[in-house]
Amino acid sequence: MKGDMDPLRLAYSPCPNDTHIFYAWVHGRVPGARAVEARLEDIDTLNDLALKGEADIIKVSLHAFAHFRDSYALLHSGGALGRACGPLLVARKDSWLRQAVSVRRVAELVDRIGRARVAIPGELTTGALLLRLFAGGELGTVAMPFDRIVQAVVSGESGNNCYLPEGSGRWRALPNCPIALVPCGAGHRTSHPSAGK
Repeated sequence: MKGDMDPLRLAYSPCPNDTHIFYAWVHGRVPGARAVEARLEDIDTLNDLALKGEADIIKVSLHAFAHFRDSYALLHSGGALGRACGPLLVARKDSWLRQAVSVRRVAELVDRIGRARVAIPGELTTGALLLRLFAGGELGTVAMPFDRIVQAVVSGESGNNCYLPEGSGRWRALPNCPIALVPCGAGHRTSHPSAGK
């Protein structure tokens, strides 16, 4: 059992938002705060650590939280899920998947996504859940660490399909630049009429 002075086990991702949020605490710059032992991992590993109860404070996917809500409390700050900041489905320019610019094209895209292989950052990530809801259920996915997904789509490793959070615009500068097909979260500003409905 941990004593009152033992460091807390803090686990979070190396994403800039998370490192910024925890910087002062991790580096002992919060007066009177309990010390922490920090561990940085990708979101899928963090979800797994939480399932095993291997951290006192941990950043997890909202989808994964539903699986261990009896063991952890959801804090009032630090969440990154909200209107117009959800995931995007992207594919290489030479992919057989095409951008959804009308309601009819969204229906066609949903059908095609069901036959695609999509790289996701983990099975219990909120993005994977939203993608399955958008696609109407089961689809072919390959889970891989978040930092490998961009290269997987560029190389075709994931079958020329990719799934990224919207905030990660780095894919726009890659060779054979992937195109955003359709947002899977609600409230995105896109050119197709079904966005945000």
